[in-house]
Amino acid sequence: MTIATDAEVEALLKVVDPKDNATGGGTASAVAGALAAGLAGMVARVSRGRADMEPDAFYDDVDKAARRLARSLLAGGLADSEAFGGVMQAYRLPKDSPDDKAARSLAIQAALEGATAVPLDNGEQCAEVLELLARLTPKH
Repeated sequence: MTIATDAEVEALLKVVDPKDNATGGGTASAVAGALAAGLAGMVARVSRGRADMEPDAFYDDVDKAARRLARSLLAGGLADSEAFGGVMQAYRLPKDSPDDKAARSLAIQAALEGATAVPLDNGEQCAEVLELLARLTPKH
């Protein structure tokens, strides 16, 4: 069993720190998706070896996918925070001259486009987590 380090717990708490605007809803959503994926994997692992359940290979597949999604969504949370930082950096560019304003406008547009791609990808991965959870739902 892996125990989270103090640094990892600190990083998780930073996501919801009201004094730090570098992380926000997109990062928190990605981390929540990673937690959901981790829990799906846990359910799959504890379900193995039961006669009245699906074959172990079914749960192994779910666990493998859950672990992949958990890692990817944690990375997506970091990517979201970095993308937001890029937007904030673009807004801080000088706007003293017409050339500065034009360059700043282009930089803002590019940063905003990048900052929308990251949460879209994270959302698609969260949808995959929901599909895994649906696979784990007992069929009556």
